[in-house]
Amino acid sequence: MARKRRLLNKTKFAQQIGVDLRTVTGYERGEYEPAASTLALISTTLRFPIGFFAGDDLHEPSPATASFRSLARMS
Repeated sequence: MARKRRLLNKTKFAQQIGVDLRTVTGYERGEYEPAASTLALISTTLRFPIGFFAGDDLHEPSPATASFRSLARMS
């Protein structure tokens, strides 16, 4: 979720943290965990605290379940 929040695709993110695409996929699927040094780099790159990555998985709402108001109608 953090990577998507920063609008990074997996390929670009992998390049920024110095790992291959398969490694990023493995991290995101929970197949394995990054080393402490890699986790620190992930945290810095995505600008999220390290604790964010140790917490419970967050539910990502789908566009079909969200409702947004037009900015023109907001005061």
